[in-house]
Amino acid sequence: MKKLCFFRRQSLIYNVAPRPAHFIAAEKRKTDNNLLYNSIITTLIISVFSRKNMEKKIIIMYFLTKRAGSMNELKDFREALKAFEEEFKCSVVMHAHMDEVRKSFSFLCGIHTNPYCSVMKKKLWESANPLCNYFDCKLVGEMLNEKKKPFYKFCHCAVLEIAAPVIINGELGATLYIGPFRVSEKKMPPGTLISRTFIKGLRKFEKQKRLLTEMSEEKASRLISISLMLSNMIRYITEKNSAKEEVPGSRKEHIENFMKNHFRKNISLSELASYLFLSESRTTQLLREYFGKGFPELLTGQRLNYAKTLLANSYFTASSIALQAGFSEASYFFKVFMKNTGMPPGAYRRKFRKENFQA
Repeated sequence: MKKLCFFRRQSLIYNVAPRPAHFIAAEKRKTDNNLLYNSIITTLIISVFSRKNMEKKIIIMYFLTKRAGSMNELKDFREALKAFEEEFKCSVVMHAHMDEVRKSFSFLCGIHTNPYCSVMKKKLWESANPLCNYFDCKLVGEMLNEKKKPFYKFCHCAVLEIAAPVIINGELGATLYIGPFRVSEKKMPPGTLISRTFIKGLRKFEKQKRLLTEMSEEKASRLISISLMLSNMIRYITEKNSAKEEVPGSRKEHIENFMKNHFRKNISLSELASYLFLSESRTTQLLREYFGKGFPELLTGQRLNYAKTLLANSYFTASSIALQAGFSEASYFFKVFMKNTGMPPGAYRRKFRKENFQA
């Protein structure tokens, strides 16, 4: 009887002061994400390792990854990714377009470093690099933004690769590249994006090309499904890590979260003020107090940091990056970037990559 009364009192207290909607939404999102993670990791392992020679470590990993919400999710993902690369004899690399993705998956970010691409870039850098930039930045980028689903691309080096988008909050957060694979024209997967130009002298590298895994119709279908699972897992872990930062806290945290989630859009001081339930003058006062900047400076700084990330970790053109970062005009972006860094975007990219390679 006492227990019943106790629970009744608890219920009454709860009804008088219910939890805010964002707490309830956050809990629901966490539950949904855990269910999604369980589904994805289970399907991934069954899809990749449904072979007679399945190793014991894969079975152990399966049970480990069932613990959704544990601290081992990222570790489990890396284990699954490593086993996936070994199973299909391919490489996985990611071009991150958002800071929150790169923070969790820095080990995946970078340029194509598989043996075949490395040889091509070393031997034919002058001709290969511009084509890499154009194909991945313009053609692949346009199709990813349009379709928002994985597809095959046949690049200027005459090899096949998957480009899979990682969609974060409805926007392209990263691009996942899986490959390369060898394929004949007759076995080209349907809907493949084929390069308009090819590098001269490719015949010299037939020996290296023969070492690549040959693509088959059955394998092509499996890989597209698995690439979708991988991108969903990246999205799940990224959004979960971001959600930790969205727990209601100080006004400073609210401002940081608002700017982080909306800086790519055409936002204004009045929208931030409405979000905080404050007047514009009070919001400006808080910005000066917390960050020592007004709204325009804070917004521009956020956009510039994002642009620097893209310049360092992608092949997108500077004009494309300007638009993705939220600048309405490329010319204004170039002007602001020059003022902030003392160099144009192209020089910043070259400087970063030179220092990175030397390191």
